[in-house]
Amino acid sequence: MRVPAKIYLIFPVLILMLLQHPASGQEMRVYDFSFVRDISPWLTSGNYAGLGTLPTDRIAAAEMFFNKSDGGLAGIEESGDSWQAGAYTESNVRISDRIAFCGKLSYTNFRGKDMGGPVLMDPSYNPVNFLESTDTTAGMKTKELYLLRGGISYSFSEKWSIGAGISYEAGNYAKRKDPRFLNSWMDMDVSAGVRFAPSDRFSAGLDLEYRKTVESVYGDIYGTSNNMYYILVDYGGYFGYREQFDGDNGMVSTSGARPMFNSFMGGSLQLDFKGRGGLRFFNEFTYLRRSGYYGNRGSGSVVRTEHSGNTVSWRGIILFGGNAAMHRLTLSGDFSTLDNFRNNYSESTVPGESTEVVYHGRTRTLDRSDFSAEAIYHGYFGVRDNYPEWEAGAGIHAEGRYFTASSYPFFRRQDVTAFRCGIFIKKNFLKGKNIISAGAEAGFMKGFGTAAEDGEYVSSTSASPWSGDSYLLRDFEFRTAARLGGGLSLRYTRILRNNLGIYAGVRDRLDHTLAPAAALQSGFRNVLEISAGCTF
Repeated sequence: MRVPAKIYLIFPVLILMLLQHPASGQEMRVYDFSFVRDISPWLTSGNYAGLGTLPTDRIAAAEMFFNKSDGGLAGIEESGDSWQAGAYTESNVRISDRIAFCGKLSYTNFRGKDMGGPVLMDPSYNPVNFLESTDTTAGMKTKELYLLRGGISYSFSEKWSIGAGISYEAGNYAKRKDPRFLNSWMDMDVSAGVRFAPSDRFSAGLDLEYRKTVESVYGDIYGTSNNMYYILVDYGGYFGYREQFDGDNGMVSTSGARPMFNSFMGGSLQLDFKGRGGLRFFNEFTYLRRSGYYGNRGSGSVVRTEHSGNTVSWRGIILFGGNAAMHRLTLSGDFSTLDNFRNNYSESTVPGESTEVVYHGRTRTLDRSDFSAEAIYHGYFGVRDNYPEWEAGAGIHAEGRYFTASSYPFFRRQDVTAFRCGIFIKKNFLKGKNIISAGAEAGFMKGFGTAAEDGEYVSSTSASPWSGDSYLLRDFEFRTAARLGGGLSLRYTRILRNNLGIYAGVRDRLDHTLAPAAALQSGFRNVLEISAGCTF
């Protein structure tokens, strides 16, 4: 299977960087990119003013990868037979005592067979979704994503620094069988912040963030015109109504693209405490206000739904240990709400004039709450020159989604809570200019809840809303089925010169349900990934 040539566009920049990398007469060594990031919490915070805390002058990495996924233990937006290829380059550089940069450039290409269901890319992200009303129209789907991210910090003194950055992702998503859909995606995130470090033992930061995402969707039919296709408008839990996929009157148009627009505004507060014996406690508190709509704003266009919500999150990182062994405990949690409303409207057209849209109020269709909490321990042992000899750890993650979807006077409630835990270990064998890294992981997941509790606010003789039961049962089983998983990884690194190493690796993970699959296509999922890259 041919990997798209676009992946290689990243590497001319990489080659120029490598040619400029100076040789060293000292003993040759190479660092672990992930390790340096993990022990430097400011580098992974939302505040670019902390870029100057990089413990070394520079870290950079580039990688190409290819993965193959097989098995029906997958969400409704995934494929049981798919592959993905991509490449990226990423770096953090401190060019002086005052100025530091970060940057990332990436490209990914996805192909999945026998995919239908959701029209939009990520059903869990959206306040309302659109699905093909039957699974008999499944076909090939493709997705391409491009990412460019950059940030800079400037230090006025040892105490004060400022920073700003921008991340921009664009892409497209398409289905290649009737009914066909073509989506365009844009995600822009802008942040600016300040950091204050009155002493070596304490620092604090504050940043403001604005994020905007737009996913525009357009549908069409290229085959026989007498075939009838239908779209399920999903208010939540695959509960809503069914409409014919034809023309401009439905939620998904065949005559023009319609956007799902989201904006997030808020900020984060960082507090960093350092104690004796290498103890460090980094905190980041974030609040974001979400708002958005689906449709086109304008005098002659219709905004079909509007939504709003809030997200509050916290991330805490505890670091302790010395040069030979480092320990990192990451604690995090977030809670978000999301409400969606359907606009009631009428359209009137006066001969010779444009169409006028009149809104007559709105009706709530979704009241949703989500939470997640996580605790991960990661130990690094035998650390030398920013490269650990051993890595080991364990983690536990919990998440839940609880909502009421309404199509008055009917409603559907769902609650799902899931837990997963895992352990991992990795050994780096260093022999001269060669490093062989071998790792293993194992995990368990189990969820529980109620797939659907249907009812009425008031007694009614109206027909019940449409329900996509096959999607409902498959999604619920995927999120709750008890499963075991495990994986192995192997990577070879060759040190070419000081801080420059090239590597190639392979990783395979298999997950399998403990009971036979009922609604899922199968009870297993295997993901094989091969990669090659370098640190420089």
